[in-house]
Order: sequence, then structure tokens, then C-alpha cells
Amino acid sequence: MVLHSVKSTHSLIDRIKLLLVNKPNISLNWVRAHIDIEGIKLADSITESATMKDYIDFDAKIPKSWIKNQLKFIQKKGGNKDGICHKKRGSFLD
Repeated sequence: MVLHSVKSTHSLIDRIKLLLVNKPNISLNWVRAHIDIEGIKLADSITESATMKDYIDFDAKIPKSWIKNQLKFIQKKGGNKDGICHKKRGSFLD
């Protein structure tokens, strides 16, 4: 399996490995694709239709307060002591 391969240098594989190391409650399981498990055909058709879209229509429903706290944390981590995001002309926050 590619996740166990030491030789893999693909950035996505590296990110998945890091995620699995840092989040031990996440597990990956192999599911045989062409057997009669309830929901497999539905999941396959949904997945296939999603790959044809030009946009992502998933709404994670993340609270604004969580996003605000994460932005403050990132700002503080970057050396901004007060954790306030200062607007700059032409930034994506405008």
C-alpha cells in the first residue's frame, strides 16, 4: 500500500501520513468496490457526479467563532502579539 511505502514522495501522501500520525482516532479501511454492500452503488454515483462539478457544494457549517479563534491563533503564532488581523490594501480580507 502506498501509505506504507517509505519511497513515496507525493505531497498528498505525505500530508495524509502526517494527518494519520497526529490524529490517531482516524483510520483508513479498504472497501472492495464491486461487491453488494448496501450504499456502495449510491456512494459511487454521488462520487462520480461530484467529480464532474466545477465547484464544491459542501457546507461544513463551521461556526464563525471557531474561524475567528483560529485566525487569532495563527496571528499570534506568526508574531502578532495582540492577535488582531490588520487589513492591508488589496488583501483578500477587503
